[in-house]
Amino acid sequence: MQRFSRACRLAACTLVVLSLYAPPLWAQSADTGVLGTITDTSGAIIPGASIVVTRTSTGVAQQLVSGPSGAFEARYLVPGDYVAEVTLDGFRPERRSFTLRVGQLIRLDVVLQVGDLSEAVEVVAAGQLIETQSGVTGNVVTAETIGNLPLSGRNFTSLGNLTAGVVSSGTQFRASGARGMYQQVSFDGVSATNNRGNNLFMYPSLDAVEEFKVQSTNYTAEYGGHAGANVQLQLRSGTNTFRGSIYDYYRNDALDSRNYFAPAPLAKPELDRNQFGGTLSGPIKSNRTFFMFSYEGLRETRQTAANAIVLTEAMRRGDFSAVTTPIRDPLTNLPFPGNIIPANRLDPTAVNMINTYQPLPNAPGVNNLVGVSLAEDVSNQYIGRVDHQITGRQKIFGHYLYQSRDNPTTPINTNFPVARLFDNHSLAVQHVITWSSNVLNEVRFGYMRGDLNRLSPRAGTGFSVQDDLGINGMNVGGPNGRPPEDFEVGFPTITIQGFNGFGDSTGGEAIDESQTYQFVDNLTVIKGNH
Repeated sequence: MQRFSRACRLAACTLVVLSLYAPPLWAQSADTGVLGTITDTSGAIIPGASIVVTRTSTGVAQQLVSGPSGAFEARYLVPGDYVAEVTLDGFRPERRSFTLRVGQLIRLDVVLQVGDLSEAVEVVAAGQLIETQSGVTGNVVTAETIGNLPLSGRNFTSLGNLTAGVVSSGTQFRASGARGMYQQVSFDGVSATNNRGNNLFMYPSLDAVEEFKVQSTNYTAEYGGHAGANVQLQLRSGTNTFRGSIYDYYRNDALDSRNYFAPAPLAKPELDRNQFGGTLSGPIKSNRTFFMFSYEGLRETRQTAANAIVLTEAMRRGDFSAVTTPIRDPLTNLPFPGNIIPANRLDPTAVNMINTYQPLPNAPGVNNLVGVSLAEDVSNQYIGRVDHQITGRQKIFGHYLYQSRDNPTTPINTNFPVARLFDNHSLAVQHVITWSSNVLNEVRFGYMRGDLNRLSPRAGTGFSVQDDLGINGMNVGGPNGRPPEDFEVGFPTITIQGFNGFGDSTGGEAIDESQTYQFVDNLTVIKGNH
């Protein structure tokens, strides 16, 4: 038994160490790069060739040397236009121009020709290079597509529908028949979904998005952990040129037609929507350090025509003679004469709740309550990103996204508004270093937090189900449980078959602080042909 106990302790310690130092299997990746092999015209491999991969918009260069097998890899690059220059004494320099997309790992094999260094061979890639390193199926949505296609609400997720087999519903991507709950979404390689329900609640401003890729099937092992869509979004980084944009999209009800269910003389439902912001990017130090900052605000007030069926004044006195369905006495199962319930059989608690918390009809017909529901939305989003080239072999970047949102709603029964306060944070830091021609290491840290506040409007007001409504036993854990605290109180949900019910839909949800930490260390070693 003592030997078994020591073995258990050893196994537990091993698991703890592995959990601290091994990258999580569900970790996202932001691996965008180019790899290849350097050979001569006879097909012989060429080790020791100098390869410089430069991003044209920033001048940032990554210096590499082909290994013993002639192989080279430039990994964890920012999507964009690049130039790769290969040089070696006794051979003509080779210069290749190409474009990298997010999550793309392309092969660029180079054949050097014998010649003088003063001569050069330049090849410009015609079109997008084919990715032969994996069998992934998916689609890249580029900055050009994002900027040119109309998008209601400026939400990038709508463009996920451009990928075959993918359906986007705003908070979830569904791919190849898999449910949205199995999706993975990353911003710059770190998780962006709320871990309570695996939904996406942060939507970076379109002007701050470089591009994003939706992978539907056959993605590689580093994306393991979920079986659904894998979405990699790359935020825009700064370049050697200052660039900026300012926008303001405004809509109101003046140019909208009247809703069919809100005919005159009813007031026309109000719509006032203003989405505005701007983005600025550029160099802090040319060819070395760059920044991008973005702000987006939303102010919206939207009314929607609504109707409901509520109890008439006669029904509140027990007179259901207008109802054709027989009203039966629950004690005898016999119909009440004339469908009229005697006054002494009406529960005073129920009558008081109906008269206090449900409005009277204001229209004839079956749907005897007409009006509007109200939705408001106040949102502010801030994004900052900094990229820094430490040396030709070492670079670092970081981003921070903060989004605050207050979008309360008020139904046609104005006694039961719904408050929604939702703040989201996303932090990412990545450090990449090329130790040698065949050893590369990437360290990435990510933090995501979502603070959801959906308390009842009666929370903190001293409201009591027992004292204010006369309902006993509504305690936490059952009738014999503890009384609810101030933030837990709410109006119980009352359902009336065939009629509009009432109650707080958010009572007791309280505050949800969802947090995700990520630590990833990817060590790449090129050994021979592997």
